[in-house]
Amino acid sequence: MYEDFDELVFILENANPQLPVRKVVTGYSQLDSVKLFKAEIDTIQNYYQFIKLLDYVMRYMYDIHAFMATQCCNPWTDTTGIDTKIINKIKTGYDNWIREMREKTRQTVSAYFPCNPSYIDGDYYLYGLYTLKNKEKDTLILKNVKIISYNNSPYNDYVMKNSHRFINGGIRWDFKRNQYYCNFSAFLINGELVVENENGDIHAINLNLYNSIDVIQLSDTSLSHNPDFKYYNHLLNRENRVLYFEKDKILYVYLKDMQDPEHITEETLKEFGKGTAEKVKEIGNGKEINKIIIDVRGNKGGGDAAWHNLLKTIVADSLIYDPKVAFLNTELMRQRFDVKGKDSAIIELQTFEWLPGTEYLFNYDPFYFVPDSNSLRYKGKIYVFQDGDVYSAGHSITSYCRHVEQLISIGEPTGLLAGFGTAPILFQLKNSKFSFHLEPLIDLTNVNSALDIYQDIPEIVIEFPFEEKIKYLDYRKFDMQNENCLYKYDYLFKKVLELE
Repeated sequence: MYEDFDELVFILENANPQLPVRKVVTGYSQLDSVKLFKAEIDTIQNYYQFIKLLDYVMRYMYDIHAFMATQCCNPWTDTTGIDTKIINKIKTGYDNWIREMREKTRQTVSAYFPCNPSYIDGDYYLYGLYTLKNKEKDTLILKNVKIISYNNSPYNDYVMKNSHRFINGGIRWDFKRNQYYCNFSAFLINGELVVENENGDIHAINLNLYNSIDVIQLSDTSLSHNPDFKYYNHLLNRENRVLYFEKDKILYVYLKDMQDPEHITEETLKEFGKGTAEKVKEIGNGKEINKIIIDVRGNKGGGDAAWHNLLKTIVADSLIYDPKVAFLNTELMRQRFDVKGKDSAIIELQTFEWLPGTEYLFNYDPFYFVPDSNSLRYKGKIYVFQDGDVYSAGHSITSYCRHVEQLISIGEPTGLLAGFGTAPILFQLKNSKFSFHLEPLIDLTNVNSALDIYQDIPEIVIEFPFEEKIKYLDYRKFDMQNENCLYKYDYLFKKVLELE
């Protein structure tokens, strides 16, 4: 176990290009925190306890692409020297062991308060309506309450102390307040919760006394009866959409993800987005277009080819694609990327005075998005909508907006370390066979500070008033991707209408 733990720390230190950047920006060394876990090995009594420890280490990377491997493998994954058969076996055994432990300690899903607190303007809120009843049938009604503390600890402190226990990649960085926060925190239905209700009243709640908690995850319950809104039973029911709004001559493209399932097979992987792209041509052809909006709010990613193909159907002139992605200049990564086998002329060493002691290697591989022969030949502005729930390839297009003048990102920062990259690479530890993925590249395009490398702050940042943020949380449960709802209720859409 000690050998494997040291090997994991070595790999993180020599293969994770994000750690030096995060340390400079946040002042917090994730690697130093991870090393403290080593002392827990002395208390480990079985194999899966050790796997749990390693899983926690990966969660401390605060990256959606750094995680324990659950299956193998994508066709592009390099599995040289990897025992691929054992990956799923370990994951299955680990999941079963976790389930047994939770049942023994009664920490099943039902033991947790039924929500994920929402982070708004530096604080956490239980968004929606909550009705708590005790055995005497006394009722406490909470609405959009701010969490002050849990078990006598300020909730922000509680979140960071338990960050490794929450969903992988849920930890974000708040640039405005210089603090980490979590999109997916959780707490048990026991202990003491102190909250401030919407009307300003403070409630100290002994959760052990309440045996019934009813939740309506809407602050405005009238929405469920509003004919303007169609409720989504599940986010998967959403679909990509292309609309034309005659009154403002706007072409609106909604991408729920960066894939188009009807057109995807392994053989046609590069055809991601073909269906939506063809709809853009069909609906936009011959129309007068003053603005184009590409809405990727909530987009969890897929393949970059989806938005590559989309842009080719829209623009009139070729767009350069020239990201400066780099990996750490370490022996481990030089071997992994076979630097000696590459043309040394295209490999360049890069250092930064504001990132002392860190060297990156990157190569130039620019190309152009050449418009389709029957593209819309559009030369105006393309606005790309972003919210805090954009990940991976969904985030790539908003980062790309920095590269070209025609595209403009607008919305909220995500708090993620974004930019261009590649598919995460697979590692496996020697003894335990614990396998994990890690993003090996970092985007250094047009950076002048460590903060620039995050590449997640849109070019036009929209500050949502608190009331509008709560409304947006309500609206996410409904079909907002239609003309009526966008014009009447969508705060970000109405803001872009004001722009020339």
